[in-house]
Order: sequence, then C-alpha cells, then structure tokens
Amino acid sequence: MAMDEALGAAFGSWAAQELSARAAVLAEQAAKAMEEALGREFMEMSLDLGIDDRQRLWIFELNSKPLRFDERDIQRRWVHNLIQYVQAVAGDSQPPERRPAAGYPLPMAAGAGRDPIWS
Repeated sequence: MAMDEALGAAFGSWAAQELSARAAVLAEQAAKAMEEALGREFMEMSLDLGIDDRQRLWIFELNSKPLRFDERDIQRRWVHNLIQYVQAVAGDSQPPERRPAAGYPLPMAAGAGRDPIWS
C-alpha cells in the first residue's frame, strides 16, 4: 500500500495530504541537520518515521547509505525495480530474450562477488 493510501485510510484524505507535506518538510530538515552536525554532504539519505494517533511525526531512523542492503530480498527487488525503470526510460530497447526475468536470480553488477552486500 502506498504511503498516501495508508495515511488516507488511517486519518482521512485531507489529513493524509497535510501529513505527507509535513513528512516531506521533516525529512528535508532532518537530512540538513545530519549533514550539518557531521560536517559532510551525503548523496542520498532515507528516513524511517511514524505517525501517532495524534498525528505527531516521529523519526525512528535516518540512514546515510540507504542503498546498502543487508536483506537480500529487498536488494533483489530494488535491483529489479531499477532495471525496469532504466528500461522504461530507455524505451525498452532490449529484445524480449535479453530482458531480465521478473523474479530471481537477477544478474549482478561487475565485481559484485567481492562485495558481501551483493553476494
């Protein structure tokens, strides 16, 4: 279920829009605060947050390297989604026999065997 759907089901559509906007602002503020506190810039970050029954936002975790996976299933789904996105942007120019199958295993990047995240 998408975030907007979940928020709408829990709090109603108007509140869902408001909460989504507040979450976006909070995510940006948290990322900036982390970068300032650590004195460096990160290319990407992810934020795990929750919303209580009084519609207060709570930060559970801020990750500076969200694309480093320790769960293989999540990694595989991410790689599969990335491949689908790149194919869509490229106009899906690969013939059907060269396209990755939906499912597993997925082809791994060059040098992937040396990185425990990819193995």
